[in-house]
Amino acid sequence: MLILASASPRRSELLKKMGIEFAAIPSVFGEENRDNLPPIEYALFCAEGKAAEVYGRAGGTVLGADTIVVIDDRILGKPKNAKDAKEMLRQVCGREHTVISAICLIKNGERLTAYDKTELFINNLTDDEIDEYVAGGSPLDKAGAYGLQDDVIKGKVRYIKGSRDNVVGLPTEMLERMIDILL
Repeated sequence: MLILASASPRRSELLKKMGIEFAAIPSVFGEENRDNLPPIEYALFCAEGKAAEVYGRAGGTVLGADTIVVIDDRILGKPKNAKDAKEMLRQVCGREHTVISAICLIKNGERLTAYDKTELFINNLTDDEIDEYVAGGSPLDKAGAYGLQDDVIKGKVRYIKGSRDNVVGLPTEMLERMIDILL
């Protein structure tokens, strides 16, 4: 059985849709960008760190994942608070930006890592829409302060170039290929 090194309900939902039996064990790996890594390297570092931390505690076959939003070469992780979430939403709405999800599978000490990139454009939200969205709490646990599956965002997406599941937090198409290789 696969161990998901995450408490993300979105990742759990995507794995269920894939028909994969799994148990979730949240990682306690620290995600701060200590070395000011470039976005792709940072996402890979976090995915590997999460997977390795849980593998060290639980063994088995572990999946670690990390999703970041990148705009102007700046990494937007999860907002620190409501004010931060509002600032992030103002940055990403009305502009094309990139979502990068990295995943790491570990089985019997062997690691396989990869990442996926998706470009997307979310139309502008009004200040009232941003205030209401943030007040609902949903943006506070999501990279870039938005969830593609949230109603206010769903209705504002102009285009997505790449994997929709990647934006939600787990590039399922890539994961299927990695599972075929490692498992």
